[in-house]
Amino acid sequence: SGQNTSGQNTSEAGAKKRGPAIGIALGLVAVLIGAGLIIAYLTIDGENTASPSEASTPPADALDDAEVVPLISSVGTQAFQATSGPVGLAFGAASTSLGLTVAGGAGTGERVRNQRAEMWTMSADGTWDYRDDFGQAEGITNSSERFWDIGVIEGQQFLAVGEASGTGVDATLWLGSQPGLMRPLSIDILTGSGNHSMHAVSANAQDLEFTIVGRLNGAAAIWRLHGRNGWEVAPLEVESVPFQQSGRLAGITQQDGVKVAVGSIGDDTPSAVMLIDRGDGWESLIEPIAGVELESVTFADGRIVAVGANTDGSPAAVITDKSGVGFVHRLPAEGSLGIARAVVTLADGTVVAVGDSEVGEGDRDALVWTLAPADALDDDTWRPHIDDSLTASGVQEMWDLVVFEAKIHVLGRSTVGDRTPAHAWTLALD
Repeated sequence: SGQNTSGQNTSEAGAKKRGPAIGIALGLVAVLIGAGLIIAYLTIDGENTASPSEASTPPADALDDAEVVPLISSVGTQAFQATSGPVGLAFGAASTSLGLTVAGGAGTGERVRNQRAEMWTMSADGTWDYRDDFGQAEGITNSSERFWDIGVIEGQQFLAVGEASGTGVDATLWLGSQPGLMRPLSIDILTGSGNHSMHAVSANAQDLEFTIVGRLNGAAAIWRLHGRNGWEVAPLEVESVPFQQSGRLAGITQQDGVKVAVGSIGDDTPSAVMLIDRGDGWESLIEPIAGVELESVTFADGRIVAVGANTDGSPAAVITDKSGVGFVHRLPAEGSLGIARAVVTLADGTVVAVGDSEVGEGDRDALVWTLAPADALDDDTWRPHIDDSLTASGVQEMWDLVVFEAKIHVLGRSTVGDRTPAHAWTLALD
C-alpha cells in the first residue's frame, strides 16, 4: 500500500503507501435533514393544543440524532471473513468503471512466510468475489505470498505486486486482463538470496505502462513493465536510481508525464527520500530527511504531498513543488502518535490522508486527516477528523484509499471477534 496510483493515466488520482492512484470523480455523501416530519403534540385535558408552527418543529435532540453520520462505515464485511487465516490485511486497491479490486494477504501470522495472497472484487451492484488460490497457479513453487498493491489500465490489464517467501524474500508480480485470470510472471532477478519486494504500482494508460517501486537485493528499486508489444511478452525493465543504499521505495504517483517515488534509505537510522522523473531519468528531488520514512505520495494543485512517519512514532508529511522548492515538513497533527500510510487527491482538490495509531497493548485506532487548502489561514497544516467510528476494540488499521462508484473506500484491517481480517470502509467527509 503504501501509495497507490493504480489505474491512473497521466492525470492525478491519488497515490499509495506504498501507495496506491486512479482517475476519480467524487460525489460527496449528502446528509438529508428533515427527511421525515416529526410532530410534537402537547396535550391538555386530552386535547391537542399545539399550533401548526409548534407542531412542525422537531425537538433539538432529534435534529442532532438525524445529523450524525459516521466518518467511516464498514462495507463488504462478510466478504472479508473468508480468509486464509486469522490475521489478514488489505494493503492496496484499484478501481475501474466496473468494479473495485482489493489486494492483500492473510494467514497465521504477520510475516509473509505465514500468509497467502488474497484478492477481493466488488461489483457496481455491491456484490463481492473472493479469491485465494494464487498459490495453486502453474509455476508456483511456494504458496507463502502476499500482495502489497494492485494497478489497472482499464480495458487492458491488472498488475498485482508483492512478495513471497523464498531463500530470502522474493518479489512477485501477477498480470491479467481480469482479477480472476491473473498469472504469475517468472523473472529470475526477483528471486534467490537477498531481500526483494514490490510495494506499489502506478499505471499510465496512455503509454500502456506500469511503474513499480520496492526493493531489490535490499536496496531501493524501480521497475517498468509495458504492453506496447502485447501483454503476453511484457518486459520488466530495471530503472536506474541515484543511490545504491539499503532501503526501499514505498509509494509512486504520476501526472502529466512526471513521476514521483518516495520511501527511505538506511536500515538502522532511516532517512526519507523523494525521487522525480521528468522524462529523462530519476533524480533526487529533496535532500534525505533523517528520522523519517515516507509511505505514499500524491500530486496536489501543482505540488507534491507525501506522508509517512517519524522514527519517534509520530506521523509525518512532506510538501514541496516539482523543483524541490517551497519545502515543508510537518506532522499531520501536532503531538499525535501513529503513522500516515496513504494520501490521495480527490477530484475536487481535497487532499486526504489515512493511517492509524497505537492506543494500547496491541490495539490501534484509525486516523483521518485533510490538508488545509492554500487559501486558508491554516494552509499547509493537517486537520484531524475526530469521530467515534475511528475507535474500536482491538485493531483498526487504514492502509489505502480509492474512489469507486462516487464513494471513498478505505482498505486495511479490523478486529472481528478473535480474528483480525482485512476490512473495507466508506469514508464520509464533511
